[in-house]
Amino acid sequence: MRRATLAALLIAALAALAPAARAQTPTQTPAELLIARGVQAARDLDYDSAATLLRASLAHPTAARLADADRLNALVYLGAIEVYRTHRDSAASAFRRVLALNPRYRIDQVVFPPEVTGLFDEVRRTTRIVLVVVPPRSEFAAGLDRLSVHLVAAAPHRATAVIAREGGARVRTLLDGIIRDSMDLPWDANDSLGTAVANGRYVLRVMSRDDDGQTVRTVVVPLDIRTERRDTLPLPHPPADSLLLPEHSPGGGGTRSLVTGLLTAAAIVALPALVNSGGDASSTRFVVAGVASAAGIVGASHQRRPQPIPENIATNEALRLAWRRQVEFVHADNIARRRDTRVLVIAGAASTLGSP
Repeated sequence: MRRATLAALLIAALAALAPAARAQTPTQTPAELLIARGVQAARDLDYDSAATLLRASLAHPTAARLADADRLNALVYLGAIEVYRTHRDSAASAFRRVLALNPRYRIDQVVFPPEVTGLFDEVRRTTRIVLVVVPPRSEFAAGLDRLSVHLVAAAPHRATAVIAREGGARVRTLLDGIIRDSMDLPWDANDSLGTAVANGRYVLRVMSRDDDGQTVRTVVVPLDIRTERRDTLPLPHPPADSLLLPEHSPGGGGTRSLVTGLLTAAAIVALPALVNSGGDASSTRFVVAGVASAAGIVGASHQRRPQPIPENIATNEALRLAWRRQVEFVHADNIARRRDTRVLVIAGAASTLGSP
């Protein structure tokens, strides 16, 4: 009686969730046709054939083209049929594959009998699975934005997420702890020391661990990283001397004053004693000659001193100020250019090591 009741509930569930078996059309892939035939066999209570057809649909070469919704439906139906066939291990395996596709998937308790939903919940609680979502292409400003790595867990468990060189050493650890439901792991494209990683191929590894710390499943996502830096500008040269105006007037007349003074002194010394016949003519001549020489020297020094030209000084200072402002502008622009480093990350298809 209980077996008949469970069969009736399973038939009702399949009828409620499964789309009607479609007639073969040119647009359907062989995998889609096998799913439709498997669902129809289940409705006809031919569970052995249904299980065979559903497994064949998932293993068919065209299964890679199945939509996730179709794949999920086939696995859920397969798991439910295996429960009815009392193949508990096979049912659990199908449900683990459901969780690998969508860790948040929950079987509708209104539609499916407790035997199916109970086993699914038991499998979910004991399955260490993380779905890793990385955008196929990400471009962000270095030091400002981050690469978005999104994790979704089927059940709380310990997980480790690392960035490593392809086939090489670990570069950065993004997570080493308990993941409970879902979480984001932003990465700034720097290593553990805060230095930007070099261009090249890297991998993101997310490892799910059991209660003993052993890795039971690893998701590997290849990453191709390219960093694009803007070239800096050279600093402008100071104004050329040819552009600057003379800031002082040239000295003039100094040599002439000096020569005149010296000649006057010499003439005075050479005058006969008649210049001062009543006294000490010799001493008088030398005093007068000394005064004349001093006057020539003073005149020469005064005439040689250049005089500032305020207009030219102001013009030159304006040129120098404009140059200094241009230097400051280019320096600030170069700082912005160094900061404006773009990081391009191309993520490949994820692969999985371990169960399921």
